[in-house]
Amino acid sequence: MGLLALIFAVAGAAMNVLQPVIASSLIGGSSDGVSSMYDAFMVIFNNVKANGWTYDTQTTYALVIFGVLCLITVWAVIQGLCALFKIGHPGSNLFICALVYGLIAGGLYYLAVTPEIPAQVSEFLNKPFVADYIMPYIKDVPYITPAIWAGCYLLASLCAAGVKKAKPVENQNTYTAPSAPRSNVNLNVNTNATPVNNIAYPVEMVKGQKFDFAKNNAGLSNLVIGLGWNANSNFDISASAFLLGSNEKVLNDIDFVFYNNPEHESGAVKITGANSFDSEQLNINLARIPADVSKIAFAVSIHDAEAKGQDFSQVSNLFIRVVDGTTSKELLRYYLTENFLGCTAMVASELVRNARGWTFSAGGGGFNGGLMALCKQYGVNV
Repeated sequence: MGLLALIFAVAGAAMNVLQPVIASSLIGGSSDGVSSMYDAFMVIFNNVKANGWTYDTQTTYALVIFGVLCLITVWAVIQGLCALFKIGHPGSNLFICALVYGLIAGGLYYLAVTPEIPAQVSEFLNKPFVADYIMPYIKDVPYITPAIWAGCYLLASLCAAGVKKAKPVENQNTYTAPSAPRSNVNLNVNTNATPVNNIAYPVEMVKGQKFDFAKNNAGLSNLVIGLGWNANSNFDISASAFLLGSNEKVLNDIDFVFYNNPEHESGAVKITGANSFDSEQLNINLARIPADVSKIAFAVSIHDAEAKGQDFSQVSNLFIRVVDGTTSKELLRYYLTENFLGCTAMVASELVRNARGWTFSAGGGGFNGGLMALCKQYGVNV
């Protein structure tokens, strides 16, 4: 769709630039020898130069109309490129191009061929710069011409509107808490856990729920983040962590902890790999987390997912759990039960700094684009 948007935008621009009649209407005189906007510009330029670089009223109005149409042409092509590369909001911008261009060009043609017009408009059309520069040169042009130009921009707008942006995918499925432990997942859960501070551990979280460690586990200093899943052997899934500042971006590329950078320079976050309970584990030393880090996002991604036709809808029993690194007591666990169709990376949960310490926030969002999409989301230079 992005390529179609660019094609229609360039087509509209090409017809605009190469149309000799509208070009000649901007400069006055015969259209002979004027075959493009460039020719029209050169005639205006030479007239101004011949007059000692002074502008008369007619030349000024011609330049204004010429400039507006040229700006629309250039802007339409730029928005076509934006649609191709999925940048910004090209759909709405191209629609504005179509609307403005249609109003300007269509309005001129309508006034040229309409026999009965209001007196005020007739008086305006009889002014020298209009009568001499515009009206004589558009009366004989097919009325459909401006509609074709504007129509190209409109089609480009519709195509651009259909372009899917590479952005977080919010899933709409309702979370359903599991009624029993998932099959094939050994969470090493103590089913006879003793309530602490009136809380029975481990706490099973739901999406959007927050757990304040400072309030419920004072003195907690080390955490183990365990992530697990069931997938076919040809899936290459890895965990990563992003240490983020207050602007939700990494402060430096070294704040991206993954398989090629398994330990943060501060020693606060370290990927330790798999064990009998989790597919991947990360050790978190809360005391070593830099003061300018306000959040840590824990994520998983599928390597070469697009080439293999894989996504997280084909992965089952996906979970994240939090364990006290000192006592090995499991504190929290959260199952990601949504159908992440088309998602090749996701943020499983976050650890967020507050005034008292740290809060665990369950859930995140799915992304298409794999680990690269996560890096772009969090400002990592790749």
